[in-house]
Amino acid sequence: AGEIKIGAIASIQSNILPEILEELFKHFPKAKIKLVPGVSLNLFHQLGKNELDLAIIIKPNFEISEEFSYFTLKKEPLLLITPVDIKESHPVEILKKNPFIRYDYSSFGGKVVANYLKKNQIRTNEILEVDEIEAIIRMVEKNLGVALIPDIGMSKLKDNNINIIDLKQPDLYREIIIIHKKNNEDSIISNIVSKIVEGVNFRQP
Repeated sequence: AGEIKIGAIASIQSNILPEILEELFKHFPKAKIKLVPGVSLNLFHQLGKNELDLAIIIKPNFEISEEFSYFTLKKEPLLLITPVDIKESHPVEILKKNPFIRYDYSSFGGKVVANYLKKNQIRTNEILEVDEIEAIIRMVEKNLGVALIPDIGMSKLKDNNINIIDLKQPDLYREIIIIHKKNNEDSIISNIVSKIVEGVNFRQP
């Protein structure tokens, strides 16, 4: 029993978070959950300052200190999304020829996008930089441009009026982790995280 403060990035709150909470309440039915939204870097810092008990964030592109324990929940490959009236199918040509809506460069997920562009020597016509994936999808729907985003759920994306192109780059993905401070490995938070990781079913091979 008691309050558990969980930090969570926006893109997982309607995606994998409900399954995590279902598993949590199964084992800890008297718990009171306080959800704290935010971007990964901010949530990571809040965790370090003991303002959160655990967080579900994108894995940072820097080495995580040994004071933390974390587990991978999901890997989301990079996808190219375009308005439906774009018939071109080659990702590099699409990105070179069309206005580009960039997934926030400063975010951990945005670094994955930057790596793809650099690897393929693509110079884009960048018109917007946005930190919310749902907002990027809506902008592409409105024919404002094309975008590279993590696969937040193909079935969910197919409900939108967009083209989805698989880049076939298995080494380029956004990794969702659940992380907490070690403190005491026998602590209740460590126990909670272990139960969640054992019970969830969305991890990819």
